[in-house]
Amino acid sequence: MNLLIIEPDPSFGGGSEAVVLALARELVDRGHRIVLLHEHAGTMLADYRAFGTELVEASLPGFSLRAPLRTFACVLGIARVARANHVDAILSSHLGFIQHAALLRRLFGIHACFHLGLSLAHPPRSLRLAMPSAGAGVAPSAHSLATWKAGGWDPDALHLVHNWVDATRFAPASDRAALRRELGMAQDGRHIVFVGRLCQQKGVDVLLEAFARIADARPDLFLHLVGPIAPDFVPSLDSALARASGVRDRIRLLPATAQPEHYYAAACLTCAPSVGDEAFGLTVLEAMSCAVPVVATSIGMVPQILGAEDAWLLAAPGDAESLAERLAWWIDRPGMGHEVGERLRRRALEQYGSAASVGRYETILAELAPRPRGGAAHGA
Repeated sequence: MNLLIIEPDPSFGGGSEAVVLALARELVDRGHRIVLLHEHAGTMLADYRAFGTELVEASLPGFSLRAPLRTFACVLGIARVARANHVDAILSSHLGFIQHAALLRRLFGIHACFHLGLSLAHPPRSLRLAMPSAGAGVAPSAHSLATWKAGGWDPDALHLVHNWVDATRFAPASDRAALRRELGMAQDGRHIVFVGRLCQQKGVDVLLEAFARIADARPDLFLHLVGPIAPDFVPSLDSALARASGVRDRIRLLPATAQPEHYYAAACLTCAPSVGDEAFGLTVLEAMSCAVPVVATSIGMVPQILGAEDAWLLAAPGDAESLAERLAWWIDRPGMGHEVGERLRRRALEQYGSAASVGRYETILAELAPRPRGGAAHGA
């Protein structure tokens, strides 16, 4: 198949963008051709280019009823790129293009598939009207899928496909000391790592409060926050850091990275302290695959991903005291952490490998492709 991926800003820092990048890589390995349509020079471009993706840069404004000509021009531009590259189907994680997809299907017969990486909350009327014609929607959890179904997506076009992990890439460190030197982490320190968008929903301010509670008595304890800072979270982050001023010198703010697996593998413990809705919990799965214990909150699919046997890794969402207790317990028991980390890696490999999930996406995309008279999709 020839597939067009639409990602206006293909950058590391968002889980959905990472899922689509990983999917694109796997699909290329299976013999499919990928064209990436983007607007900004995001940090993922080198990765897309590395596995043979053709890159097309264009203006990709979001849908707006106040600027219908601009929106329609964008739809026409996408159609031109699709036609020029004999595209069989469109794939995107950018939910702002659902309305565009409905128009592309109705006007040009071009079908799309969306990775629904967020649960649907309060859709505007234009989105509700577009969803029945948007094409296929793939949700990573039953809860997320139910929100899109309730919002109006065609139930026959909705699919449940769990996110997955590349266990070859996300693996334990062969030389943790060398990895820590490379990342600037103290060799003899104890390290807690958070990877993801620094925002209210992810519970970063709660994590900072919990860290401040336990770090005073543990002078070798460090916290590494790896990811982009949401602009509207800056005041809350500044306040949380001010409250943790006594241990501020052991808190590192680091930009989003193309290699989060290095931070997981170098850590003693990872933390996913989300307080808001999580459609899946990909960072939890990635850390598990690196054989590192994950202290997380009981949000969405996270308890299911960790498994009942390791429910004691969970803290109450938004409860800094509960989170601090869990972090302290595990950081003080490195032997237990190693044992549990190995068990979590086995679970990640057994329950969330890539083969089944990528195969499901491949089937869904093939069903969207146009069928010539011979019966087979062109471009395969």
